[in-house]
Amino acid sequence: MNLTQRELADRLAIDDVLTRYATALDTHDYELLDEVFAADALLDYSASAPDGMRGSRDEVRDWLRETMAEYPIRQHSITNRRIELSGDTAMVHSYFYNPLGKHDADGRLRMLFVGGTYRDRFERRPEGWRIVERVTEQAWYDS
Repeated sequence: MNLTQRELADRLAIDDVLTRYATALDTHDYELLDEVFAADALLDYSASAPDGMRGSRDEVRDWLRETMAEYPIRQHSITNRRIELSGDTAMVHSYFYNPLGKHDADGRLRMLFVGGTYRDRFERRPEGWRIVERVTEQAWYDS
């Protein structure tokens, strides 16, 4: 595969957005999600948890903040990224692996492990590449 310099730069920029997403969740910096999702994004997390939701960037940001508060220990990984560029848009399919932890009343660490895929549509915006549509597909979890 021969890529142009612009295609290489676009792929790196998209990769940075996905890394920024994982960083936002792991560092509890939910305002950083404004640099991941477009203001008009439609995000579907309905398959990712029993109380999953589908909504706007701001609605999902609030839901993630509330949901993730239960697990203060986090280490999100986003891997196996397939990026299909088409001008100022890109379809991106990636795997996620999320170990989440919390201490119970006895001080013992309880872990939840979650895996699945993200199906994202990106657009190049004046502020850079942003996710404009996401569908989360949870494949498995183990506690």
